[in-house]
Amino acid sequence: MFRSMRHKVFLAMICLCGGLISAEAKTQAQGIHLSNGKLYISGERLPGTFSLIQSKFEYLYVYVPDRGLFVIANHAFGGAEQAGAFEGRELKLETAGIQFSLHSSQNLLGHDPEPAWVKYDSTFATDKPVVVLGYGDTDNAPYEWPAYTNRDHK
Repeated sequence: MFRSMRHKVFLAMICLCGGLISAEAKTQAQGIHLSNGKLYISGERLPGTFSLIQSKFEYLYVYVPDRGLFVIANHAFGGAEQAGAFEGRELKLETAGIQFSLHSSQNLLGHDPEPAWVKYDSTFATDKPVVVLGYGDTDNAPYEWPAYTNRDHK
């Protein structure tokens, strides 16, 4: 009987770990598709449109002048809070009293809804007076700004 019980526990552990691995692989394999994106901060539409297509989505970086940096993901990460959701063509979240809304002409993620986790840094600044969008596989500096060559911040 002891041997039988040990086998059941071992099989349960295999099944549990297999489920966790599958969920992790699913998250890592997921892409993001932002098309003609419009950004709203506390109800105010900011200038510009944004497009981004990545087959692998880890982190989205959005720098807003005079507001700071929003590091966003659809999974928990160090220093982040679950503050909203990816729902179809919209990403809506609220952090530090700021309402953040990003609208796309296509679904942002392959399925919905997904939780939105954010780490907000109000002290982050660049020398550009415009919204800057970036992406990458780390939630800490240095951040990747593909269309922005000066990555220094104050």
